[in-house]
Amino acid sequence: MREISTGAALSGHRLDDITEQLYREQEVRQRPVDRVHEALDGLSGRADIVFLTAMTPSHYDSRRRTLDRSGLAYPMIATERSKGAVVAELCSRWSGPVIFVDDLPPNLTAVQRSAPHVRLLHFMANDVFRPHLPALPQGAESATDWPAAAALIGTWLED
Repeated sequence: MREISTGAALSGHRLDDITEQLYREQEVRQRPVDRVHEALDGLSGRADIVFLTAMTPSHYDSRRRTLDRSGLAYPMIATERSKGAVVAELCSRWSGPVIFVDDLPPNLTAVQRSAPHVRLLHFMANDVFRPHLPALPQGAESATDWPAAAALIGTWLED
């Protein structure tokens, strides 16, 4: 992250403060991405959907309310642990295919390292942020909207 006015990289306490503010304000700032309901409703008949959110668990209730108010009542795990480690644990309890969808390439890389058999989908709906992201890990696919993401996930579930 960089300061808009100066271009200086943010780190340490300043970055922690901004992240904490984002969590506190999520109920008024976050809105569902277009067509998410149709996509997830269509997939939910063939897959178990679980939200895995990298955030301080103390903000769990706020995120849960945000999702519920948006009509996204799927189970959620809030953790500060590596998403790779959490997905690996979920895989150890599940014998079917696992597909991991995330907006940040480093999270896809972490899952690829910890659970190499998991299919990876990069989904970044925000056109402003997308060009500033690091490269995707090898083998990851990408989608920029929910219809495309759902179509790809659907083909993977048929494999």
